[in-house]
Amino acid sequence: MADLLNTAQKRTVLGHPAVLHSDRTIAIAIWRQDSVVPDDAALLSVAEKVLPTIPGWGNG
Repeated sequence: MADLLNTAQKRTVLGHPAVLHSDRTIAIAIWRQDSVVPDDAALLSVAEKVLPTIPGWGNG
């Protein structure tokens, strides 16, 4: 996926491989009132809180 998105970065989130794409997207409901894309720290923070609540998610 990182190869398809020119602004994407390969990362690890909670021990799993991930792709961070900090651009406007309707797939993730994180919007700033000033129309600026969310910062990477905000996206990673949300992912670290939400992903473990998904049934079947394992840490590492």
